[in-house]
Amino acid sequence: MRYHELRKKEIDNIKELLLENYGFVMPNSWKLYYLGKCKVWVLKEEFFNLPLEKFNVETMGFYLCHYERDIFRLSIQGAQIVGKKASKNVLDISLKDAWELIRGFDIDKETGLNATYIILKSPIGIIGVGKNHKVKVLCQIKKNRRIRNLN
Repeated sequence: MRYHELRKKEIDNIKELLLENYGFVMPNSWKLYYLGKCKVWVLKEEFFNLPLEKFNVETMGFYLCHYERDIFRLSIQGAQIVGKKASKNVLDISLKDAWELIRGFDIDKETGLNATYIILKSPIGIIGVGKNHKVKVLCQIKKNRRIRNLN
């Protein structure tokens, strides 16, 4: 799969979106790459001097977000990393609600938040992002990551 480093303007946009939406300041030690069409991956400083064309960026970094002109949605990994230090648009949910989301269902919950995509935090940890509809949170967990039953 083809990848390339983001331009300065795109990096600045992502930094601004992270700060504006989640109150998260992106570390300068992160290098951002597009992998495919809209997936943004993060590489840490340790890998900057390696010839990246010989390596798979997916194995050296983590998937941060889906980024297009008007869409900015954190991945599960991105939500877990950003959510640890996020000061805005984090919704605390119960274990019951977390279970519903992990199974692929939307939850009825008044959010009181303004962002389109919000970080979902349960008592056991951050489970990802949901699409905010003020009185409902839409599940954004991919079908192949959902749990249907435990049997």
